[in-house]
Amino acid sequence: MDILEEARKDAKMIVSNGGGFELPCIFNDGINPVINSFGLFIRRTDTLDYDDGSKKKAPYSSLTTDIDIFNFAEKYISLKGWTVTVEGNVYEIEQSNPNRTLGIIQMDLKDG
Repeated sequence: MDILEEARKDAKMIVSNGGGFELPCIFNDGINPVINSFGLFIRRTDTLDYDDGSKKKAPYSSLTTDIDIFNFAEKYISLKGWTVTVEGNVYEIEQSNPNRTLGIIQMDLKDG
């Protein structure tokens, strides 16, 4: 196994299968059956203002998971408009950022 294959395997394990931080999530595009998976979910409510260092209220949520669960055959991948349920909360996916090198996809979720 070469180093890239090992990196892919490790990245997928960390975000969706056995890293210890993954959470169950349910994806829905509104048309097809839902996709059940696991992902690395991040939610924070405070961020720093880079100008003066003060805290500001700015909720942000993101989710990273294995890209292969979506079975995208084409080059362009977008999950905009899909929803994902994590810990009973439903979030709309605003932007998806696929990383084909590692085989994972990071999503910015509509929050707040």
